[in-house]
Amino acid sequence: MAIDAVHLEKLAAEQRPFGRAELIDWQKSLRMSNQEAKDFLGVSLSTFNAYKAGSVIPAVVGMACRAAERDPILMQAHYRPRKVGRPKKRQAEASA
Repeated sequence: MAIDAVHLEKLAAEQRPFGRAELIDWQKSLRMSNQEAKDFLGVSLSTFNAYKAGSVIPAVVGMACRAAERDPILMQAHYRPRKVGRPKKRQAEASA
């Protein structure tokens, strides 16, 4: 099996641990709030904050972050932006 240098380099880059600094850069590059990022990754806010504080980030989380940054279609398929501020009251609650 032959593999060229370009693909070997890509494999090595993908196998590097995804750490705190990469997570912070990923979040900034995609302009996500903590709430949006934790929703996208499917983790609790406390877990996401622990990753940002330096806890070990599972390989699958790193893979998802790298893939989302690389592929805008994947990102848009799963990203749900949050609206700033408090949710508006429902009509039934407002009239009660």
